Amino acid sequence: MQPVVFLTGATGLVGSELLRRYLRAGDAHVYALIRAPSDADLAGRFRNLLASLGLPPAERLDRITPVRGDVTAPDLGLSPGIRAALSRQVTHVVHCATDIHFGRPLAEARQVNLLGVVNLMDQVRRWRRVEAVAHVSTAHVAGQRVGRILEEELVHHAGFVNTYEQTKYEAEVYLRGLMGDLPIAVYRSSSLLGDSRTGEVRQFNFLHQTLRLLASNLVPALPGDPDGPVDLIPVDWLADALHYLVHRRFEPGMTYHLCAGAEGSLTLGELVDVTVRCLRTSPYRRGSREVRRPAIVDLERFEALRREAERAGRVREAQALAALSHFIPHMALPKAFDTTHARRALEGSGIRLPSIADYYPRVVDYCLRTRWGRMNR
Repeated sequence: MQPVVFLTGATGLVGSELLRRYLRAGDAHVYALIRAPSDADLAGRFRNLLASLGLPPAERLDRITPVRGDVTAPDLGLSPGIRAALSRQVTHVVHCATDIHFGRPLAEARQVNLLGVVNLMDQVRRWRRVEAVAHVSTAHVAGQRVGRILEEELVHHAGFVNTYEQTKYEAEVYLRGLMGDLPIAVYRSSSLLGDSRTGEVRQFNFLHQTLRLLASNLVPALPGDPDGPVDLIPVDWLADALHYLVHRRFEPGMTYHLCAGAEGSLTLGELVDVTVRCLRTSPYRRGSREVRRPAIVDLERFEALRREAERAGRVREAQALAALSHFIPHMALPKAFDTTHARRALEGSGIRLPSIADYYPRVVDYCLRTRWGRMNR
């Protein structure tokens, strides 16, 4: 019998890439949860979603049912008729909905990242056929820990760099308490760069904004350990791995690091060197000014540089350094994410992590060519 999937976050980066794979495989029916104030808005957002994936509306072929709802609302904001249909039909739940804004106040960040999970599990308990619940998390639930991070590890008291990490951590703690009653597995993603084949970036994050600031010579220094690994992955690999693990190798109670690991990562020093070289040599570079290599300093020195820029009235530089403060301290907290469980589960799948050295220049070129997405609007 074909799987029936309830997918949250369908319009987000990871959710939409998974939707593309469901369409390609054609072996599941997907209920795609989309936040919209009316049915007309739902239809419009669904059309836009298909268009963003390069698919005409006819490509749906009745394999996807858009559903109006909101993970922060009681009963997910679903109508009684839809709730009844989901209860009878859903076999797989894939939870991708997340609020990735690092600077949110804690109470606001909890609305999607924690309350949304609680609301979803409240529904899942009532659904009769569920055999797999896949929760997409982040490897950065490790917060301010340093060193080797194992997949089965979670609870710590090291603190967090931002509220996104904290609320994703809180959601995982909550789900661990339910694993005895529900078939839950957790998939922790590393930081996403773009598509490894094309370099396309569909969701610009702190990494791409850091690139933009470096290209403008607005960042004289970055905090961190030059020998510490920086774990980055392409979104196409993540979506391929998720689709395979959920539908071919699902194991309840497991946690997987979908990460590059130390062996697949560049060090911070190497990444800075490669970035500067790509920015200098890209055919899409604008202007003749040389891109300067930022120094790599400790957090105390980085904060001193920010204060100095403020005092000296270098407003753009001070603003740039302040904008990095919600995530860039991670560079000074080097981690090596162990990927033992994920590698074992992906054995024989043919899904292999591309080398960052191969695809990173394509991501930089895409950012420069589209002016960080502005040319695509």
